[in-house]
Amino acid sequence: MRKPGTLTDTAAATALGPDPDPSTAHATAVARILAGPLTITKRASATHVRSGATVSFAIRVTNQSTTAVHDVSVCDRLPAGLVHVSGGTVRGAEVCWTLRSLASRRSHTFVVLARAVSSRTRAVTNVATVRGRGAGPRSARTTVVVLGPAPTPPPPSVTG
Repeated sequence: MRKPGTLTDTAAATALGPDPDPSTAHATAVARILAGPLTITKRASATHVRSGATVSFAIRVTNQSTTAVHDVSVCDRLPAGLVHVSGGTVRGAEVCWTLRSLASRRSHTFVVLARAVSSRTRAVTNVATVRGRGAGPRSARTTVVVLGPAPTPPPPSVTG
């Protein structure tokens, strides 16, 4: 992988006879080489969580390139069954963070806390995505099982 920056290639052509327009004998192409990839991993504090309890998600973003990546944005889409409690800025169904810059070979961890809400047991998957200037989107997903509310114990029996 080349370092980010620009690559310039110049070509020249010569005619076998008189050239009616010598200004077209040279061409230059400039290719922009983008910053290297960002990677993202995600883990939940629990694989199963009872409705009403909280679960945290740690999202780790790493810059694998040899130069800084700028304007890094991380968004975690909370699905139905998870409600934002803290961490990041809520934008609709997403919780987002931004970094002005992530240095070469460095990582940053973001944490979101969510409350599980479900009237029945079901698996919910949420997806976090990272983007940066010159670094395309990458995603990571985590699934947790939200357990329905705890069963209500039967009323005590009365004997007479």
